[in-house]
Amino acid sequence: MAVLALAATLGVVVLAVLLGLAAIGAVILAVRIWWFRRQLRQAAQHFEEEEGRREHGKGPSGGRVIEGEYTRQDEKNGRTAKPHRRRGP
Repeated sequence: MAVLALAATLGVVVLAVLLGLAAIGAVILAVRIWWFRRQLRQAAQHFEEEEGRREHGKGPSGGRVIEGEYTRQDEKNGRTAKPHRRRGP
């Protein structure tokens, strides 16, 4: 009878240890999945911000890219050269 009680107690202890390890593993897996999704969300948000800047003519530093025309003058004789058109990237 004592052997049966010892075996049952040992079985309960082993089962409790296995369930505890499974619970710890599940928590670790859940935290890793949460962390990965968080990183993915941040990367997607960063990508969308960069795309928005490009679509609205903003450069990577956040400055605005403008288009314009300018006229160069020759320094030696002061003549005006033909106008140059500069475009953003």
